[in-house]
Amino acid sequence: MWVQKVPGGGVEGIAYAPDGSALYTADRGGWVTAWDPLARTGRRLFQLTRHDRAFGVRLCALPGGA
Repeated sequence: MWVQKVPGGGVEGIAYAPDGSALYTADRGGWVTAWDPLARTGRRLFQLTRHDRAFGVRLCALPGGA
């Protein structure tokens, strides 16, 4: 098991890449972060706006990184 502190607070959404190479989280601050489970490092990708988060956060990782 891997436990990692998320900079923006609690996790609102989570998705795994189909090949298991990455984990994506959306935190309470609206940041979507890509995590490398092997290196146990994260990289913030973008921040959702308040409008984007109005109805909750759902993440989906597609094959090919799309």
